[in-house]
Amino acid sequence: MAALAFWRGCCMSADVDVLIPAYNCARFLEAAVDSTLAGNSCRSRVVIVDDGSRDDTVACAKRLAIQHRNIEIVENERNMGIITSLNRGLAACTAPFVARMDGDDICLPGRLDAQLAAMKRESAAVCGTSMDFFGAKSGRWLCPPDYAYRATLLFRPAFGHSTAMLDRQWLAARLLDYPAHLYCEDYALWIVMELVGARATLLQTSWLRYRVHAQSTSSSNSRRQIVNACETSFGLWEKLGMVPSPQIRRTLVACHSDSPPLLNDLQEALVAMHRLLSPALDSLWARAEFVRFCAVFLIVHPARLNRRQIAAFLGRLEGGGLLSYAWRRFVLDDRY
Repeated sequence: MAALAFWRGCCMSADVDVLIPAYNCARFLEAAVDSTLAGNSCRSRVVIVDDGSRDDTVACAKRLAIQHRNIEIVENERNMGIITSLNRGLAACTAPFVARMDGDDICLPGRLDAQLAAMKRESAAVCGTSMDFFGAKSGRWLCPPDYAYRATLLFRPAFGHSTAMLDRQWLAARLLDYPAHLYCEDYALWIVMELVGARATLLQTSWLRYRVHAQSTSSSNSRRQIVNACETSFGLWEKLGMVPSPQIRRTLVACHSDSPPLLNDLQEALVAMHRLLSPALDSLWARAEFVRFCAVFLIVHPARLNRRQIAAFLGRLEGGGLLSYAWRRFVLDDRY
């Protein structure tokens, strides 16, 4: 690994390192880096990890490093993937806290200060925020309040990876880094942290603009991303003593394949999953997240159920006011 450091003397005094893995994002990188270095009072450093880009990403990063002086560049000798890049970048970070974003995102002014203050106030190991989509897709990923974090984590990440801030020293003390769960390495890390007692705090203010375009991981690998997220959820359920049967696993994963299950088989799997997870569905939020989780599978099924048909099935599982609440949340949230 070739590492080029351009900020000398004051590196160790940074409050926050901003970790940016970059691959073929030369046209967006300057705006992303500039956005992290503006509008915050805390001392920050940017760590850019180039993953074997074939465009001018490295040249752009070097120009920015000369201009700003508080930038370090880590160059992978070849394309090694997002997980390796994240962990190499994490190893290069020296500040007590590490903020995440991608090389095509925009960090809003005040983000680092707001998250740093929240983490110190709550003694948190991880902090996420809401974020806005722009580009090929618009909308907002609204993260839940703190009290609903665990319930949300049963079924999906509670916040976008690009909004994360981590206590680097907390991770290092427990020898933790990003697990090898392709396309959902963040979700896997949040679960591992939760299982070893990490405190999380969430800010519902949107502090990041997440760019969506054809080359985005979330766009080009959406099917594989959802399948891997399902497998990651299964792992958490198992750790909590709720082991999904092979039939549940196969049926849910097949929903996002070229050979989806019969609608009746899917519905039977969802009913079985409801029985399995009932000990954890002990709050309105957890049950709403469960309904939302089920709705995702029903919506993508080739049977093309309409809202009334989906609501009728979900109503048989949970019913009444909960269904109305959960369905309203799902319709308003275009994360999927």
